[in-house]
Amino acid sequence: MKLMRFRLLLICVCFSVGTALFSAESTKIDIAADVFQFDARQNVMLASGNVVVKRRDMTVRANRGRYDQVKQVVTLYNAVKLVRGNMKLMSGEVTVYGNENKVIASEKPTFVFATMTGQSDSIVYDLNKELVTLTGHAQAMQGKDAIFGDWVWVDLLHQKFRATTRKGVTGSSRPRVRLSVDQLPK
Repeated sequence: MKLMRFRLLLICVCFSVGTALFSAESTKIDIAADVFQFDARQNVMLASGNVVVKRRDMTVRANRGRYDQVKQVVTLYNAVKLVRGNMKLMSGEVTVYGNENKVIASEKPTFVFATMTGQSDSIVYDLNKELVTLTGHAQAMQGKDAIFGDWVWVDLLHQKFRATTRKGVTGSSRPRVRLSVDQLPK
């Protein structure tokens, strides 16, 4: 009987996660893991061991996960890999903000999209705008060409880059671009 109540509670939590995290257009979310724990007092669900979170167009894999039902925030830890279409985001820690439809990767994040790659201290992925913002020691590459700055924005829809730096900050250098010689006109 206890196991049945736990399963029912878990199903309710999963429906709450889906509704809160991923807007009204997609209310179904599937969470699988080796172990689930739920703290009813704090409204927090913990998942560990082969955690897989699936939504219509996005899959996130990690070793551990934590869902805060009050804040509507999911944080995934340890070897996190998010896949959405041709976009992949890898990091040691990824936080999904359901109300804002954004993802923040904060531990050695890297992204790959078509022929573009990027890395920085932190990556913010706006799911609605298909905009990736790399912050801190940011670099984005396409083939052998690269752009560097304190901030690099990558527009995935239009496959465009933009870079800037923090003005007036000691140690901050101007944004720069490195072009491969073999692609310059002869």
